[in-house]
Amino acid sequence: MKSVTQVNAQTEREPKLVSKLLSEITKWGGLTIVDLPLEEELMASEMADRMGLDFDDGLQYYYAKKAGLQIVSFDEDFDKTDAKRVEPKDIESSASPKD
Repeated sequence: MKSVTQVNAQTEREPKLVSKLLSEITKWGGLTIVDLPLEEELMASEMADRMGLDFDDGLQYYYAKKAGLQIVSFDEDFDKTDAKRVEPKDIESSASPKD
Protein backbone atom coordinates (compact mmCIF):
# COMPACT_ATOMS: atom_id res chain seq x y z
CA MET A 1 0.00 0.00 0.00
CA LYS A 2 1.39 3.37 -0.95
CA SER A 3 0.99 6.72 0.71
CA VAL A 4 -0.04 9.84 -1.17
CA THR A 5 3.55 11.05 -0.87
CA GLN A 6 4.91 7.92 -2.53
CA VAL A 7 2.30 8.02 -5.29
CA ASN A 8 3.06 11.69 -5.90
CA ALA A 9 6.79 10.96 -6.18
CA GLN A 10 6.12 8.24 -8.74
CA THR A 11 3.81 10.41 -10.83
CA GLU A 12 5.57 13.78 -10.63
CA ARG A 13 6.46 13.57 -14.31
CA GLU A 14 2.88 12.67 -15.25
CA PRO A 15 0.62 15.61 -14.30
CA LYS A 16 -2.51 13.87 -15.66
CA LEU A 17 -2.08 11.03 -13.16
CA VAL A 18 -1.54 13.46 -10.29
CA SER A 19 -4.63 15.39 -11.35
CA LYS A 20 -6.67 12.16 -11.45
CA LEU A 21 -5.39 11.12 -8.02
CA LEU A 22 -6.19 14.47 -6.45
CA SER A 23 -9.65 14.52 -8.06
CA GLU A 24 -10.39 11.10 -6.57
CA ILE A 25 -9.11 12.10 -3.12
CA THR A 26 -11.52 15.05 -3.02
CA LYS A 27 -14.40 12.55 -3.30
CA TRP A 28 -13.37 10.52 -0.27
CA GLY A 29 -15.73 11.07 2.64
CA GLY A 30 -14.31 11.56 6.09
CA LEU A 31 -10.81 12.40 4.88
CA THR A 32 -8.91 15.03 6.81
CA ILE A 33 -5.66 16.46 5.53
CA VAL A 34 -3.25 17.18 8.38
CA ASP A 35 -0.47 19.72 7.96
CA LEU A 36 1.98 19.30 10.81
CA PRO A 37 4.44 22.04 11.69
CA LEU A 38 8.00 21.32 10.60
CA GLU A 39 9.09 20.83 14.23
CA GLU A 40 6.52 18.05 14.68
CA GLU A 41 7.57 16.40 11.43
CA LEU A 42 11.13 16.41 12.76
CA MET A 43 9.96 14.78 16.00
CA ALA A 44 7.97 12.21 13.99
CA SER A 45 11.03 11.49 11.85
CA GLU A 46 13.24 10.94 14.87
CA MET A 47 10.59 8.74 16.49
CA ALA A 48 10.26 6.71 13.28
CA ASP A 49 14.01 6.14 13.19
CA ARG A 50 14.03 4.89 16.79
CA MET A 51 11.09 2.56 16.12
CA GLY A 52 12.32 1.21 12.79
CA LEU A 53 9.54 2.83 10.75
CA ASP A 54 9.89 4.68 7.47
CA PHE A 55 9.09 8.40 7.38
CA ASP A 56 5.49 8.04 6.15
CA ASP A 57 4.67 5.44 8.79
CA GLY A 58 6.37 7.60 11.41
CA LEU A 59 4.17 10.57 10.52
CA GLN A 60 1.04 8.43 10.70
CA TYR A 61 2.09 6.89 14.01
CA TYR A 62 3.03 10.28 15.48
CA TYR A 63 -0.25 11.91 14.51
CA ALA A 64 -2.36 8.93 15.62
CA LYS A 65 -0.73 9.05 19.06
CA LYS A 66 -1.05 12.85 19.27
CA ALA A 67 -4.73 12.84 18.28
CA GLY A 68 -5.69 9.64 20.12
CA LEU A 69 -6.61 7.86 16.90
CA GLN A 70 -6.45 4.21 15.93
CA ILE A 71 -4.26 3.17 13.02
CA VAL A 72 -6.20 1.49 10.21
CA SER A 73 -3.73 -0.10 7.83
CA PHE A 74 -2.59 -3.31 6.18
CA ASP A 75 0.99 -2.32 7.05
CA GLU A 76 2.35 -4.73 9.65
CA ASP A 77 5.24 -2.37 10.44
CA PHE A 78 2.86 -0.67 12.88
CA ASP A 79 2.77 -3.91 14.88
CA LYS A 80 6.31 -3.02 16.07
CA THR A 81 4.80 -0.07 17.94
CA ASP A 82 2.57 0.33 20.96
CA ALA A 83 -0.29 1.47 18.72
CA LYS A 84 -3.10 -0.98 18.10
CA ARG A 85 -3.39 -1.50 14.35
CA VAL A 86 -6.58 -2.75 12.75
CA GLU A 87 -7.20 -3.62 9.13
CA PRO A 88 -9.91 -1.95 7.05
CA LYS A 89 -11.99 -5.14 7.04
CA ASP A 90 -12.15 -4.97 10.84
CA ILE A 91 -13.59 -1.47 10.69
CA GLU A 92 -16.05 -2.36 7.94
CA SER A 93 -17.36 -5.40 9.80
CA SER A 94 -17.81 -3.47 13.05
CA ALA A 95 -19.65 -0.69 11.20
CA SER A 96 -22.02 -3.08 9.43
CA PRO A 97 -25.52 -3.33 10.87
CA LYS A 98 -26.27 -6.55 12.71
CA ASP A 99 -29.34 -8.55 11.62
